[in-house]
Amino acid sequence: MGRAIVVILFVAAFGTAGAAVELSDIQWKTVEECEPFLEEQPRDLYSYLCVYLAARNHQQWDEAIARLEAQLELQPDNPRARLYLGSVVADIGQPRAEQLFRAAVEGFEREDEIRGEVWSRVSLATNLQYQFRFDDAGGQLGLAHSRAEQSDDPLLLAEVVLNQGWNKHLQAEHGPAWTLFRQAESVIVPDGPNYLQVRVEDGLASAAWGLGMYLQSFEHYGRQLDLMGDSNPMREAGVRSRRAMVARELRSVGVLTGGDVIRLEREALDSAVRSGSLSAETTARLLLAESSDVNLEERIEHAVHGLRLAREMRLNSDICWALCVLAETTLAREPGRADEAFRLVAEAHSLATQMGDVESLARATNARSKLYLRIGDRQRGIESGFATLDQVERIRDLQLDREVRARVFSRFADVYRALAGYLLSAEENPSAKDVERAFQTVERMRARILLDSLDAGRLTETLTSDDPIVEERALILEKIAEIQRRLLEPDVVTTKRQSLLGDLGALELRELAIRELVAAAHPHFATVRSPVIPSLEQLRRSLADDQALVSYVLSEAGEGGSWALVISRDEVHPVPLPHCGLLHREIRMYSALLQRRDGSERQASERLHGLLLAEVLDRLPPRVRRLVIVPDGAMHRLPFGALHRPNGQPMATEYEICLVPSLSIWWRWSRESEPTAEIPVLAFADPAVGSAARPAEHRSIDLFAEGAELGALPHARREVRTMTRMLGGRSRSLTGEDATEHTLKQIDLGHYRIIHLAVHALVDEQRPDRSAVLLAPGADGEDGLLQFREVVDLNLDGQIVILSACRSASGPVIGGDGVMGLAHAFFLAGSRTVVAGLWPLRDDEVSLLMEEFARELAGGRTVAAALTSAKRTLIRGGAPAAAWAGLVVLGEGDQVPLPGGRSRRIGAVTAALASALVLGALAVMVVLALRRRRRPAHRPL
Repeated sequence: MGRAIVVILFVAAFGTAGAAVELSDIQWKTVEECEPFLEEQPRDLYSYLCVYLAARNHQQWDEAIARLEAQLELQPDNPRARLYLGSVVADIGQPRAEQLFRAAVEGFEREDEIRGEVWSRVSLATNLQYQFRFDDAGGQLGLAHSRAEQSDDPLLLAEVVLNQGWNKHLQAEHGPAWTLFRQAESVIVPDGPNYLQVRVEDGLASAAWGLGMYLQSFEHYGRQLDLMGDSNPMREAGVRSRRAMVARELRSVGVLTGGDVIRLEREALDSAVRSGSLSAETTARLLLAESSDVNLEERIEHAVHGLRLAREMRLNSDICWALCVLAETTLAREPGRADEAFRLVAEAHSLATQMGDVESLARATNARSKLYLRIGDRQRGIESGFATLDQVERIRDLQLDREVRARVFSRFADVYRALAGYLLSAEENPSAKDVERAFQTVERMRARILLDSLDAGRLTETLTSDDPIVEERALILEKIAEIQRRLLEPDVVTTKRQSLLGDLGALELRELAIRELVAAAHPHFATVRSPVIPSLEQLRRSLADDQALVSYVLSEAGEGGSWALVISRDEVHPVPLPHCGLLHREIRMYSALLQRRDGSERQASERLHGLLLAEVLDRLPPRVRRLVIVPDGAMHRLPFGALHRPNGQPMATEYEICLVPSLSIWWRWSRESEPTAEIPVLAFADPAVGSAARPAEHRSIDLFAEGAELGALPHARREVRTMTRMLGGRSRSLTGEDATEHTLKQIDLGHYRIIHLAVHALVDEQRPDRSAVLLAPGADGEDGLLQFREVVDLNLDGQIVILSACRSASGPVIGGDGVMGLAHAFFLAGSRTVVAGLWPLRDDEVSLLMEEFARELAGGRTVAAALTSAKRTLIRGGAPAAAWAGLVVLGEGDQVPLPGGRSRRIGAVTAALASALVLGALAVMVVLALRRRRRPAHRPL
């Protein structure tokens, strides 16, 4: 019911611009004190809002109903009285609210009062949402949107868009919700009314939560609290409770500590109790009931209290949540009450099914699985666990856009990790069947966006329709390019920069909405997708004798634990690991020390080796010297090759290492034949966008920062010249004014074995679609930023991509899908191998490493072997790990771009030419001989 209150409070704010009655006049009046407003201003919405606020603030529900009904007796056609009478009865759960809202709509239509009609429809839609009639609600909001457009009031329209966002969010369609909230934000922030800015931040925070963007959600809730101040204690309590919920997720990735989270949860509860906000109190109590840092008796007390409050307010999603928490805590305290625990979960499951609430249904199914596992019914626990995964994937498939699907899915990644962890830890020595099922579970989580793309033949990622909406997208991309060209200009003043960024955000939202429309029309989205996953036996048969696979799964201690699955040609071993919180802290500490370049990271390096690799390597046959690793969580940013054995050398001196997004994808790639492109290299370096007088130290930029510097990259030029010279053939290197985005898009990339980009890079952690490699534009309509959304449309067919640019292997780490960065975009475009950087790379150092890399490739080595050998050369020369460890092989490291090496290739070409000459000479001789034989004999004289 809380959402209905919020909507109606803002109805009046729009409906009475310039009215005689002010909000400050009515905010804390009683019903009796509202009488003069009704008598003196009977057509002013604020007069009726006064009565509604009195009911809400002073619990005068009966008095408010009586007064508004009396007003209707005097004026039976008064739509204002019907609107707010509907609001009052909706808050106390009377079914006649819908009828009153519909009558208000009709009344305002007769008066041709657009504002009143719009807000009556919005209120009706909100009421329908609480009956789970989301399609009907969407219809009313669509009509409200059309009428608001006729008003020429952008704020009125933005408020309708906000409510459309909530309708999508409540159906777990978080991507469209995020798009709608950001559309409203572009109108309302920063100059709109304070209360509307508060609502925008609330919507963005909620959608970000749904998308698994926890840090952004936490920040939006923080801005919402700042905007509100202490003006509304009840609303403040609700925000604090939701912010505490987000904080719990930030703890799992090491951003906040357990102490931080408990403090925020208790502050939220205190705020809710002080303000009397029962909905906020419900959330805060259920958070504490789920907290492992609270003793069991207190947790049960919070669960019981939270369930009572949720039932009292008829908050159905919270009822489901409370039932599940109470079931788990009850069974934890009293194992003999299993029947009661299962009854509670069954009630939650039934209610979620009745509501059509897919997220509550997933919660209830998962809770049932945990109960079965706790009582030792392993078979049913596992069955319910897999049923939970099916529910999660239905939620995932409600999201149409690629990135949105990945972000929503990331919220549930721990469900997969926990089930896999249970399968591996339920017995002292898990059976081969359980190990197989654990592997299949983890692979269902891994790199699903890329698996979807491979399974669908990239149909879902590339726009090929002739529909006019595709032409609209092309025009939008041109406008985006124009704005970004202007942002690259060094003399853009701050105010203009902010204006351009606002325009850019609006265009990006429209482009995202178009992609969602195209995706919705594609039949591939009609069913739940099930990726093709190999068996462990198939993986083992695919391995060479000296090769092994290591798949990491990081989880909290109480949720199945962390594991590494070690797969060699001989056997498969599950290896237990420390919980993810400890590993994430150790990785962050090591990464910070590594960049100091003074050797201070050595102890942290050895400690991480012991935590992550010691037992893994002990399980491998001695002949193994090539590792294919699937990282998880913070491990995506870990340079495995730089980790040391105690008193030993870095891993790179012993093993070739490549990182893959999933073993299913590696298996597919490993079975594909080598591409047959005839030209070794197409290289782009040091495009003409920087200052030739000021060389850049690093190959990275912050395009959207004021005063961003784009220095020249002279070492990059030398790097690509070396690469093309070493690999020979008809290799091309394009530098300066020739290294253009237009050229890259126009060239048939299928003719080249390697695409080498030695350029600046932009990595946007918040908006991956903005991540780009920086080239010269080269044509009107281009901005020189080859961005994520453009990379995925390139036509690659197994090409090796070298991104010797800063942080090109980085980006936001999104649940099971891993790093959503530039390398991922090139995989989606069809590449199977990407060489990229984990951190800011120095221009001179990366050039030196890449020159050694080129020499090794020219010798006919695989990509992984060539890069490993190049690193060993630098290690022997005494280079710090930061100079060589940041460049890594992603994907299939066994590709050989120059089979046999350049010398053998040249020899083969020479031999072929010689053979051709000999054959040609022989052919000439034969022809001459034949001609001599056919010449007629001379006649005698």
